[in-house]
Amino acid sequence: MSGESYDFYICNHEADNDKAFQILETLEKKNGLKGFHDERDAQPGQYVIRNIEKAIESSRFILLVLSEQSMEDGWFEMKLNTGLTHRLFSALRDSIIPVYVAPSDGELTVPTALNSIRGIDYSEDPRFFDKLSKIF
Repeated sequence: MSGESYDFYICNHEADNDKAFQILETLEKKNGLKGFHDERDAQPGQYVIRNIEKAIESSRFILLVLSEQSMEDGWFEMKLNTGLTHRLFSALRDSIIPVYVAPSDGELTVPTALNSIRGIDYSEDPRFFDKLSKIF
């Protein structure tokens, strides 16, 4: 990953891998973008957190796949906080895109820091990929 740059870093809970990989592959194949996903692109032999930090630093956007599982996971929270902290102190402040995956009860409690960022609903919006593509 040394010196590489990415259009986006996608952050998700492992329970949402199917959705994350669908987003990743669609943006790469249909839009010619280059994404980073931990499970596919992390460098073997490096600390996981360092892989994540490098990916965030070298990506134009961070896509956060938000679900019930991700909001209850400490590992996801660490990735989220890393991304938020990096963006707070960089010129890329408006580059976090929440992607909402509908919870079973219709309510998803997200961190306060994300409440003011407009996201995209993956589950119920038939124009999801069109809207997401326009961001890039």
